[in-house]
Amino acid sequence: MTLYYSFIVILIVAMLLRVVFSIVRKNTLRKRLIVLLLALFACSTTIGYFSAAHLSQLRAMRDWPTVTGTVIESRIVGEKAIVPYVVYSYDLNSNPHLGTSDLGTPAFGNKSKRLNEAETLIADYPVGTRVDVHYDPVDPRNSYIVSAVPWNAYAQAGIWLFLSFGSAVVLMFFGFKSKQAVR
Repeated sequence: MTLYYSFIVILIVAMLLRVVFSIVRKNTLRKRLIVLLLALFACSTTIGYFSAAHLSQLRAMRDWPTVTGTVIESRIVGEKAIVPYVVYSYDLNSNPHLGTSDLGTPAFGNKSKRLNEAETLIADYPVGTRVDVHYDPVDPRNSYIVSAVPWNAYAQAGIWLFLSFGSAVVLMFFGFKSKQAVR
């Protein structure tokens, strides 16, 4: 993560220098495009940072301790965003806890495909099924039953990373072109 921060700081400084250079040159089309690209970079980098932090958190959760739990409710929810919904219970030191899970399924895509996927997943978790529950040792109320990081977490981080680097590259190359090449 430190390398990521260093790279972001260097890019921000470089882009701010480009904006100053652009403003000095008094080219309004150039200024608008540079400001737009800078805004895209700032937004995508900020969202990308939080997306990467979330991905890192999901990966760290795989190392949480486990306990055996029981599925107490299993159904499909949603009309447009169809996802499986599983409620499970688990005990830690004679303290009962409840958790819920969507089994790591994204709530987007073709409606019939989401329904088929939800039905397939929910069939593996009928009421009364024993499940391994991963729980947060610091706050045992935080738990999950699917230990795989969902693919959409990687996709989100990748999209924001692509937008961030793409806008930075376009900004850097566009900012160094001469006035005549821009018009």
